[in-house]
Amino acid sequence: APQPQPTTNGVGGPLQPVMESTTLTVHDPYSVTPQELSRYEQLFPSYAQPDDPNNPSSGKYVHGAAAVELFSKSGMDRESLKAIWTMVDQPVDNKLDALEFGLAMHL
Repeated sequence: APQPQPTTNGVGGPLQPVMESTTLTVHDPYSVTPQELSRYEQLFPSYAQPDDPNNPSSGKYVHGAAAVELFSKSGMDRESLKAIWTMVDQPVDNKLDALEFGLAMHL
């Protein structure tokens, strides 16, 4: 069994015994693991298109139509998907870069 460890009450008061925590850390559902981020980075090129169709070397983004097609597969309602898009499309430019795409996929 864990042994009490002496500690102060946080304001310089008398020492009080405190039990060491043996609980498991709960995974934060909003944090992205490196494995998840890697998976989203692998998916991004499948849905991203050049920002300027006349210039294939321009930056690639996931635009609205491709995003709707992909994100609708989640089974989430359109209002929730719209809220996620609004949350991750920062600054608002109506397209998702690789990071914004990864955040949307995670949410």
